[in-house]
Amino acid sequence: MHDYDTDYAVIAEHFNQLNTLRPAVLASASRLMAVCAADLQVLAATDDFTAEFQVVLSETGVAA
Repeated sequence: MHDYDTDYAVIAEHFNQLNTLRPAVLASASRLMAVCAADLQVLAATDDFTAEFQVVLSETGVAA
């Protein structure tokens, strides 16, 4: 028999942990974008992504 009940406390804990990791994930993404641009000359296809990503970094307190 399977238990298909939704445990909202476990779901909330999971998303709270993800939110805690958000600054580290965004910082890693920012560094990866910098390496791709500097070493591989690979850039976002459009400037709108870069601008929006910079806003997200700024709002999160992550240095670009």
